Amino acid sequence: MLDRLKCNVGLKRLRDMGLPKRSLQPLIPLDSAQSLGFLIDAGNREDFEFLATYCQQLELAGVDCRVCTFFDGKETPDYLVGRARTSLIVKKDVNWLYKPVKGDALPFEELAFDYLIDFTLIDVLPLAWVKANSAAKLHIGFNEASVLGGDVVFPMQAGSPPKQMLEVLAKYLTPQE
Repeated sequence: MLDRLKCNVGLKRLRDMGLPKRSLQPLIPLDSAQSLGFLIDAGNREDFEFLATYCQQLELAGVDCRVCTFFDGKETPDYLVGRARTSLIVKKDVNWLYKPVKGDALPFEELAFDYLIDFTLIDVLPLAWVKANSAAKLHIGFNEASVLGGDVVFPMQAGSPPKQMLEVLAKYLTPQE
């Protein structure tokens, strides 16, 4: 009951705060960007590992990629431990509103990514706070019901994998001839 109340208060604060208004920059394909930030819930191992592999491929193409994820459990799973360029938020890093106040999320928020891409299809409060405080030039999301939405939002069905979301995004970012 108390957790639900804290979540509702946190959601209200995020709604009130909203995302800052930005002028849209010219859109570029992901592999042409200088830096990308990704938000993903750590609960699904397959999705997380797909995104980690995708980031490695982009880094080979010269793109600086970072991932920020939240894990709510007691013991951190092995697939999250020791990941380079991954900011892991755990429950002890957040305050009573689920806002990150210490740990890896704070430096992640300060990075001025070309795109911050939010793969969460349900609001994950610690990641929503990271998104709200991010210095990214453009926020991209896939959850139209999200508290914060994004500068660009592509509605996706619940359970859509990151691969499908990236395909939709790639079509949008690819210049038409």
